[in-house]
Amino acid sequence: MAEPHPPPGAARGQGAWAYCLMPAIVMSLGWGLRGFIGGGPMGAMIPGAMIALLLCHLLELDQRTSAFVAAFGAIGVGLGGQMTYGQTIGFIVQPETFSWGLLGLSVKGGIWGLLGGAVLGFGFIHQKMSRKSIGIAILLLVVGTLVGWKLINQPRLIYFSNPHDRPRAEIWAGLLLGAVVLLGYLSALGHGKIPWHFALWGTMGGAIGFGGGGLWMALGKKLPEAKAWASWWKLMELTFGFSFGLALGWAAWLRRGLILSMQTKSSQQAEGFSFLASLLAALGLGGLALWSDANVSIVWGFTTYGVILLAAAIVSEKIAWQVALTVTSSAFLLDLAETYLEEPSQNNIGLRITFVAITGLICGWIITRRERAGKQMVRWSFLALMWLAMAVSFVKTFAHGELSPAHALVELTFALQAIILTVFYLRQRGATGTKLA
Repeated sequence: MAEPHPPPGAARGQGAWAYCLMPAIVMSLGWGLRGFIGGGPMGAMIPGAMIALLLCHLLELDQRTSAFVAAFGAIGVGLGGQMTYGQTIGFIVQPETFSWGLLGLSVKGGIWGLLGGAVLGFGFIHQKMSRKSIGIAILLLVVGTLVGWKLINQPRLIYFSNPHDRPRAEIWAGLLLGAVVLLGYLSALGHGKIPWHFALWGTMGGAIGFGGGGLWMALGKKLPEAKAWASWWKLMELTFGFSFGLALGWAAWLRRGLILSMQTKSSQQAEGFSFLASLLAALGLGGLALWSDANVSIVWGFTTYGVILLAAAIVSEKIAWQVALTVTSSAFLLDLAETYLEEPSQNNIGLRITFVAITGLICGWIITRRERAGKQMVRWSFLALMWLAMAVSFVKTFAHGELSPAHALVELTFALQAIILTVFYLRQRGATGTKLA
């Protein structure tokens, strides 16, 4: 069946190179930042939100649709951040366990891509579904995750960590089954084409990127003298992000016409959320996510409160922007607070929480004011999120005092990637990000 042609003016001037190269750079940068200023599922929301916003820019989606896609992208990629892989990397650097480590990283990277791509694709088509159907879909995601974890991960039927030395709780099988159940339900409703498309390309990009990126760690083991100049772990993250982003960008290019043909002009309906309600929602959602991340010890905890964030996001465009931007930024702002305010001899958790609450309030206020004023959001949101994360990275780097050559090269790489992306956006000023009537 022939691919539908994009409507006039859609995605103008963007060739396959832009859909492949720019997303690859975006996720490479986002993943590198995640490994330095975030970590865990909350940190993985950084590349998720950034790739979603970039794809919305390339596809020239309207602002309301972009808000939801950004929220789904942030949560979808964040879900994979629940997987543990440190001990799996430990296998790949040892000759006798190299093959098992490579397999484990490839499997985990592929599942990260499968689930992240599925939820991102879900974001593109969710407006074709009722809220009841969306609620059932995300509930099935939780149930599938729990069942897969209980049947395979908890009894360690297939285990990619070290069972003899501080064994880690794995969740890759849970996330796999959760993704499959979600995709199966969407297919049963007749909405599975785009989610499956992004999921399968994401699987390929994630498996190649994580497995291939792990080879940097094996190389680093053989070249210990290069450690001062080469951050092997960071090279692994950058490679994973580049491959994952390339795959998602290519997926968007292949289905750009179909995605655009599914957008509805009725998406600009007025919402009943006031400025104050939207701002309070931002603070409440961010606080819930951070509290849960710090206090919920179950291995699949982010699946639960990530789904709560998704459920909140589909209620309102305003809340969707807050989930994608304020909640995502709150995680690395907390990381910044812990860098400066972490004193073992002092119980200053209240000070850190206050810092994050104030900065989160400021971020939420700016986002709410801008959205309510009808200003373009897509390009601004991407650049604001990226450069705020970059600022935190720079501050955290210089807060440590001594700067190693390896980390200096990492920061230089971050800066170069951010500049390339900024130039790409600014050269297309006015091409996207307008509200459609």
